[in-house]
Amino acid sequence: MIDVHSHCLPGIDDGAADSASACQMLQTYCSQEVTDIICTPHIEPQHLVSRAELELRLEQVEQKITEMRLLCSEQALAITLHQGCELILCPDLAFRLHEPDHNLGLAGTSYLLVELPRWLSGGLSTLDHLLFSIQMSGYMPVLAHPERVMGQPAVLDTLALWVEQGRLLLQVNTSSLVADDANWTADQKKRYRRRSAYVRQLLDLDLVHLAASDAHNPFSRAPLNQSAHQAVAAEYGQDLAWLLLEENPRLLLSDQPLRRSGRGRAEMARQ
Repeated sequence: MIDVHSHCLPGIDDGAADSASACQMLQTYCSQEVTDIICTPHIEPQHLVSRAELELRLEQVEQKITEMRLLCSEQALAITLHQGCELILCPDLAFRLHEPDHNLGLAGTSYLLVELPRWLSGGLSTLDHLLFSIQMSGYMPVLAHPERVMGQPAVLDTLALWVEQGRLLLQVNTSSLVADDANWTADQKKRYRRRSAYVRQLLDLDLVHLAASDAHNPFSRAPLNQSAHQAVAAEYGQDLAWLLLEENPRLLLSDQPLRRSGRGRAEMARQ
């Protein structure tokens, strides 16, 4: 499997706290037959206010990637690390993407991992122009964990419209696909049940392109790729599990167009 969204780099964002935690995460990935990870530390809006700030942040990411590749070699971990980032959809993002000397795509591809801002007045439609600008810069936005915002009015309709129009792709978190974890708190279990229901809405409508761990630590937000693969296969079939966690991530790494299963659209056409 290939994971396209992970915060396993140590000490750079709210992900792995140190090298020991990062190593433990990588060992877990290996035990779950993950062969490639795109490391996606957060690039916050303050890192986009100027070229200098962005360059400094990218230098930090490159240094951490180099350190972790060396650690993988020393520990004989059979895993390949690729550089990427996770960006908040904000106005300054459009300015930085037009600068040709910075490739912010996942593993150097044209796919850009983005997340919604915590506060978005006016609804998702206010992002139309920004999404257009991202595509005009040569990138295809991949929206991380859309299940986090689907409780808001009209979100599902807007996401469905954007996917059908080819405006963006959707990546759900593996933690929204697996059963309750014994280590989770009551609040985490409640949040899981809500997000799990939203993810299944997206899957039923064939709107999901990728599933990824978005892992942040070895414990409360650990890699769950294998469990997610099994859960999707049990409920939707092996083909969809393979598409979301193996084939489409592989296509992304090759900078090729991603596929949808056709399952939800075929069912809708028969209704």
